[in-house]
Amino acid sequence: MKKILIHIGTSKTGSSSIQKTLNNAAQKRELYPIIYPRKGGSSHGLISAIYNPPDKFTRTIKQQYDTNKKKFKRNLFLFKKRLFKEIEKNDNIIISSEFLFSLTPEAIKNLKQDLYKLGVNEIEVIVYVRKPSSHYLSIVQQKIKASHIIHNPLTYNYKLKENISNWESEFPGKVQVRPFEKSLLYNNDVVQDLLHVASDYFSVNLKDIELMRQNESISGEGMVILQNYRKLFHSYYDQIHKTDSNKILKYLQTSTEEITQTKPTLQREVETTINNNHREDLDWLYDNYGIYFDKDNNSSPLIKSDLERVEDILDNYNEDTVQRLLYYLLYSSLNSKRASLLVYVKSKFG
Repeated sequence: MKKILIHIGTSKTGSSSIQKTLNNAAQKRELYPIIYPRKGGSSHGLISAIYNPPDKFTRTIKQQYDTNKKKFKRNLFLFKKRLFKEIEKNDNIIISSEFLFSLTPEAIKNLKQDLYKLGVNEIEVIVYVRKPSSHYLSIVQQKIKASHIIHNPLTYNYKLKENISNWESEFPGKVQVRPFEKSLLYNNDVVQDLLHVASDYFSVNLKDIELMRQNESISGEGMVILQNYRKLFHSYYDQIHKTDSNKILKYLQTSTEEITQTKPTLQREVETTINNNHREDLDWLYDNYGIYFDKDNNSSPLIKSDLERVEDILDNYNEDTVQRLLYYLLYSSLNSKRASLLVYVKSKFG
């Protein structure tokens, strides 16, 4: 019996930590008798490029494709060859990538057909979902690492019902939808939750595997600084990481050890608007998978549309802390011989 567990995300639900844990365990041969293919990195996002056309590529993959199409196609060919070989010669396989969540119906169908051709007898799909407003905030945090432009909460679409339905159509009754909510996860942890699911599915015990973490969050004050920095110095580079802003990000992520900062939360009107716009999806999740996210209070829906700054959507950042944090960044830069960049930042902020 050849079995495969496919983890499809969604984005911002601990996928990086899951993948780092599985990749590390595979390297140490701690997953036996399960195989987690390691060719191509810790995740299997390139699978989406095998089945989706270029106009459906994710941003990250599209950048690789546009940079050098010939090289990309060759690397994709080698990735597919190695991946299929791993699947063909092993009986227990885990695949993981949040990019798989948005595969087109045709792509999912073709993936299923290829897996059956490789001898797979049983396929289980697992996806973690979070409250749309919570997902939106996390997406904004991710977006400003490579752009100053944020998603408008009025038009943001998580596409829960659409994408999960696409997978359910090809794998009826084989899609596990689990809430990304600490109190509802096994041992209050998404990595342990997935290992628990995998243990049951493959009839093994994975509880002693070393857990790896990847914390990508920043404070509300850090979000304000990072977005303003990107707008000042890289306004023409949307969704493109830059070395200097990556350094700023690292400073911000380590600064919480030195300066007390605010955990970002959305304004109630923003939160209510997002969740109301996803009410059909949320009702569908409850009706089909028993997943219930707390309803919002009776805050007035959002009516303004010019929401371009994180200050427009955040409820609780502190201006004094922003200034303290800027001085901390200056101090850290001066003492690490990288003064010029952040001195310039401070001059821009006034």
